[in-house]
Amino acid sequence: MLFAADRVELVERMVKPCLEKNGIVLADRWTMSAIVYRTVEGFDVDYVAMVNSKTIKPDHIFLIDLPAELSIKRGELAGKFTPYSSDFLHKARGEYLRLAKLDNNIEIIDGSEDFKKINSHLFERILEISGFKK
Repeated sequence: MLFAADRVELVERMVKPCLEKNGIVLADRWTMSAIVYRTVEGFDVDYVAMVNSKTIKPDHIFLIDLPAELSIKRGELAGKFTPYSSDFLHKARGEYLRLAKLDNNIEIIDGSEDFKKINSHLFERILEISGFKK
């Protein structure tokens, strides 16, 4: 509930004013993440979606797909602790991919690629989507 409330507050305070000025908003782990993680934790997906319904739906979502084991390995190499097991992350990945099939605005990106390649692709796609690159 607190994450959803925080997103609503962020939308009102920062996102809407930016969009009203024709700005571009990039957000990491928005409502889709809340739905995926809470669903894997056993919460009712409809309830989680309702709690998060006051946020703005993104025009486009980049889903960086990465197998659980590689995600954990990269986190360890970066010195980041994950509270999630490989099994949990595997289920979350499956849920992300299931949701991606239901929405044409979700672009799946191979997260096992080199970081520079992924970043370059994201930058190019953001320019294309926003109309800055023709």
